[in-house]
Amino acid sequence: MLGFSASNGVEIKGRFAEEMRATMRRVRSGRLNKADKAALHFQQETGDVVLVRE
Repeated sequence: MLGFSASNGVEIKGRFAEEMRATMRRVRSGRLNKADKAALHFQQETGDVVLVRE
């Protein structure tokens, strides 16, 4: 993740950054909550994609 665990010593702060770090900890540990599992399922769905060129 960009900037959330940067090695340059600059820490991203705020609610979004805290939520991202918490999510990354759950992903690394394999302890996903219902919201994480729902987001993962949504991302893995294959939808119909139509490319239109004019």
